[in-house]
Amino acid sequence: MVIAAPEDPLPPVPDEDRYPVPAETDSDAVELAPITIPAPTAPGELPEGAELKESEGGETFDVYAYQDGAHIAQVFAGDVNFESENGKWLDLALTEDETGFVGVTGEGGSITVRFPAVLSAKTPVSYEGTEGSLLAAPVGVAETKAVAEGLSVTYSQALSYTDFTYTLTSGGYKETVVLQSGKASPALAWELQATGLSLSPSLEGGIDLLGADGPIGSIDPAVVTDASGKQTTGVYGLEDLGAGSYVLSLVIDPLFLAEAAYPVVVDPGVHDNSANPEEATRDGYTDSSKPNTSYETANRLWVGNSPNRHTFVKFDIESLKRDERIIYSALMYLFNVSGSGGSVEARWVDTNWPSGNLKWNNQPTAGSVIDTDHGMDNGWAFWELEEQYQHHMPNVPGVTFWANNGSRLAKPSGASAYEFYSKEAIAGTDGDPFLVLSWNDLPNAPDLKYPNPGDTIEHESPTLRTDGLPNDYNGDKRYINFQISDDGSNWTGSHLVHESGWLKEENSYTVPAGVLTDGQQYFWRPSPGTATTSRTASATPGRSRPPAFETSPSRSSTTARTSAGGCGPSPLVTAWRSR
Repeated sequence: MVIAAPEDPLPPVPDEDRYPVPAETDSDAVELAPITIPAPTAPGELPEGAELKESEGGETFDVYAYQDGAHIAQVFAGDVNFESENGKWLDLALTEDETGFVGVTGEGGSITVRFPAVLSAKTPVSYEGTEGSLLAAPVGVAETKAVAEGLSVTYSQALSYTDFTYTLTSGGYKETVVLQSGKASPALAWELQATGLSLSPSLEGGIDLLGADGPIGSIDPAVVTDASGKQTTGVYGLEDLGAGSYVLSLVIDPLFLAEAAYPVVVDPGVHDNSANPEEATRDGYTDSSKPNTSYETANRLWVGNSPNRHTFVKFDIESLKRDERIIYSALMYLFNVSGSGGSVEARWVDTNWPSGNLKWNNQPTAGSVIDTDHGMDNGWAFWELEEQYQHHMPNVPGVTFWANNGSRLAKPSGASAYEFYSKEAIAGTDGDPFLVLSWNDLPNAPDLKYPNPGDTIEHESPTLRTDGLPNDYNGDKRYINFQISDDGSNWTGSHLVHESGWLKEENSYTVPAGVLTDGQQYFWRPSPGTATTSRTASATPGRSRPPAFETSPSRSSTTARTSAGGCGPSPLVTAWRSR
């Protein structure tokens, strides 16, 4: 006979039974055997067999897949990729030819940047986009040979006591002018030739590049920083000579230069309008002895107590956020230039960065300690920030969301100080700060298919079946663990009557004879998962209460299931009867 399952609505399964719960919460969920990523023997080293996923990258990061379920992103402090026409993220690179160095960048490879082998008025820097081009050369430039390193090209002494460095970015290029001493001329100007474009001063203090339908890019306001970290902003002047010719001049406060510690760095840049400044990578340090001085564009980061110095680092992870994403590791690397003795604590930053330059008097506050440094005396230092970055993922049950404001580094005690490279130090090379992030996304909960309500099975070894395999966002191999409990809310200890173990790419399981006992009520559920990275992940049973099945004294087996709705565990009714 078939005993009908209860008709009353069934309460939902608690969320903590559906997700891999981070370390700070308690969970009785079943665990999936992990994939262990080998510990790196060098900073940022990837495990052998990690596969680059070009379609999943971004401007500042690369994504790799490892074995069945590990996903690893290397997040850099500057641009490393551009998006090609087919949607793949390809490496930014400079190719040398007979004219100099050429880089393709911009969305769909729509921008070509050319840095000449010899910079001169006749051989300027070139920016070519879909709507037009812009040529630029410093006024008075001597013929200066290029020296390339990574994504950057430097023209030393292009003007007297003045160097010009150009760096390829995902939207164009960045120009850095270095005044080496007070003998350098404070008057800077560029001859510009626009084709298909026009130029106009912007409200933000920069220069807009205008196409047929409005702004398509810009020349950023020029931030001027001296060797002590003091800053000012240069003022542009734009003279239209007609026929697409312009002279762009830059005025730097002479009082600032008179008191400046040299070298002085000026950093305008030319790019399209695709940047997202709210999520841009930022770093800098603050100094209690100079509370109104900003060091956000300094080429070093300092941590110490005499005076108090705090370093702040924030990586752009906006494109790596996903609902319910489970973070398994987040290693932040900084290169230690000098200093030893005493630990450096990393805390999560719990308030927003200032909209302007970072200073001691406007620095954001920091929350609890996440980790202390590892490997500080070996060049590269790193911190494990898994707990922090888990909180940066949205809508993870049991985990409070934290806005991504980065990390603060500080020394809890001791007079020693540490010096690190900042993202401004060695643009496009291996000294920049970077982050290695590992994660997994669980598959959707599967729908139940069999047994159906009212079905009778004439044997004591029923086959449990889901409606196909669950979808997995990353295309990982899928696993299902079929579980039977005598309590719809408890799936551990003596209440867990039986489970199949993790079945790879299988959507059915036959319960062995002898598992089910007469006269008891049972619940069953299919728990989906994927192989994980550095710690175990729990199964995900769904959103509805585990439906029940019962056994009663008889002679032969009959098993039936009633639908609980959604993708939750199913009630079965099992009775024993005479033949």
